[in-house]
Amino acid sequence: MVQSRYQLVTLVKETEQVFSPILQCYFATTIVVICTELYLLAQRLGSRHYEADEVIVLILLTLQTTSLFVMVSLAAGGVQDEAGVGGEILRRGLPFDACDRDKYHAWELTRSLSITPVYITGGNFFTINRAFILTVVSAVASYFIVILQFMNTCQDDPVYNASHVG
Repeated sequence: MVQSRYQLVTLVKETEQVFSPILQCYFATTIVVICTELYLLAQRLGSRHYEADEVIVLILLTLQTTSLFVMVSLAAGGVQDEAGVGGEILRRGLPFDACDRDKYHAWELTRSLSITPVYITGGNFFTINRAFILTVVSAVASYFIVILQFMNTCQDDPVYNASHVG
């Protein structure tokens, strides 16, 4: 188990070195794309003169981008979940008659689990886990709600309507 933990930590650290900048760029651009798609959707819905086909296409694109974002995030966040499985085994404890060498390895592994967390980051700016997904989704949803409210407010403003005639 100690050897497996060492291999897992080594593999994740090497993966971090190679893919961390790529993940950082992916998540940054995906969030910008989702926000842009939501802005365009709000603009279409707010104009009250829209084609149903345009709105359906925007909704499908937004759903596709969002689902890819969630799937990639869950896959990357799964690393942290899988790394914690070893801790569950150690919590069960060793048999009372275990040899000193096994007890030492169990202690070393427990120490490794608590000192060296295993997770994937985006360029060390953010940790990709379930909390990250919820944070991004809630921020993007808040953005969309604010944009919708802003669009509705602007439509009711006569100065805005006069400056954006036809």
